[in-house]
Amino acid sequence: MGKLEDATRTVKQSIILDPDYPGGHAVLSGLWNQGRYKTPALLAVCRFLVLEPKTARANVALKNVQELMGRGVTAGADPTRINVLMDSRSKKDEGDFDAIDLAMSLGKAASLMEKNKEKTPMQLLVGQFETFFAILSEQSDKADKTKFTWKFYVPYFAEMKQKNFVEPFVYYISQSDGNEETLKWLKSHEAQVGNFVAWSRLYKWPEADK
Repeated sequence: MGKLEDATRTVKQSIILDPDYPGGHAVLSGLWNQGRYKTPALLAVCRFLVLEPKTARANVALKNVQELMGRGVTAGADPTRINVLMDSRSKKDEGDFDAIDLAMSLGKAASLMEKNKEKTPMQLLVGQFETFFAILSEQSDKADKTKFTWKFYVPYFAEMKQKNFVEPFVYYISQSDGNEETLKWLKSHEAQVGNFVAWSRLYKWPEADK
């Protein structure tokens, strides 16, 4: 019906009531993506993939993650140059994520540099998320915690970073791609993955306001 703001508000309420229902996060990420909220859309789809990492729609969501992290980054005419473009129309009512969006794009650009050519795509993705979550955590202290993204999603991913779960998180949410490297890593790090999943299941989400 085109009522994106009403839909977004309703989906947020459903997520607060049931943080472990995957569909709410998938829908919210889609709404935010339509509305030019790059970082919030990425956080929401990542939460969806933690809850539902192996299905057909998980594979679509994983492609959305890769697209969001690489958005605005293109190869230049000169092979030694990489273009990084910022979206001047990004929305701010969820908070000002321009600096974080830029850091995300720079992380993607860095992964394309010559010095990283020996790393696998998964290793590069882990590095991008490590940097992204570190900057997100640093910005959290001066953010407006009344905004849904900062109040609900950011603390979860900041704690994930603090507990050194970023690497198992990246491999865990990438299961749907069927990549041999991903499946091999998960099998050889079962304890680490199990600890991440256990932490995530026991994480205490903010409750609805009384």
